Amino acid sequence: MSDAVPPLRTLAFGDLDGAAWGVAWFSSGEAGFVAVGSGKHAVTVEASLDPDDETGGWRLHGYGLELNVSAAGEDAQDLRGDFDAVCRVHGGMTVEAVEHDIDCLGRLAVHAGTGDLDKFESVRDVSAWFDRTHGLSLVALRPRKSRGQEADAVIAVALEPEGPLAIDDPRLSTTYAADGRPLRVGLELWLPVGDDGEEQFPRRAGGETLGGTARGRLGGFDVLAQFVRWDSRYGDGAGVYLLAQQS
Repeated sequence: MSDAVPPLRTLAFGDLDGAAWGVAWFSSGEAGFVAVGSGKHAVTVEASLDPDDETGGWRLHGYGLELNVSAAGEDAQDLRGDFDAVCRVHGGMTVEAVEHDIDCLGRLAVHAGTGDLDKFESVRDVSAWFDRTHGLSLVALRPRKSRGQEADAVIAVALEPEGPLAIDDPRLSTTYAADGRPLRVGLELWLPVGDDGEEQFPRRAGGETLGGTARGRLGGFDVLAQFVRWDSRYGDGAGVYLLAQQS
């Protein structure tokens, strides 16, 4: 039996006004957290996120949910292995007995070696997309017994036309409501420029959560997810903020 750590798989999607959005978050095997939302409504559902060998994309399917995921750019990216990319999501889903036709952008990521989450106290998985070739992502994993964000292991990527660019010194700031819901979020990702890479310039984005909050459990974690409306140098964008905390 293999001792390999399973990958962390994240799919987040939604249109710009949050009229229909969702997130699927799988840390190991078949167990996952899946939520869909529309306006003030947000609910968790049972679903599976699987690669589609016939199309080279992925499929999110379950109760009231049938979505296909493919590369968003003109040059089709191989959505297999370890990757982080802006994607296209299309199909249908139901939220509170209302059917929605889906055809929007999102973010699909597979991060190898990060799926064993039991050693972490909390996880923040933040997604933003602005067009077919631009997006931002950040995953912050806080070890157990740590005293603050200084101990976080952070994976951050700027999704650019030439491909994902890893960030060495990412910064995430979050303002929370009294009940623990994220209200406002900021991302600051510094990218090297020039041949030597010694100079850097920032990719900054600020966001505000809108609509309902989806809440559920995954293993020993309490998980919540919210739609985010972003603003950045790319223009307006959509995204999802997922927060998982050991209960």
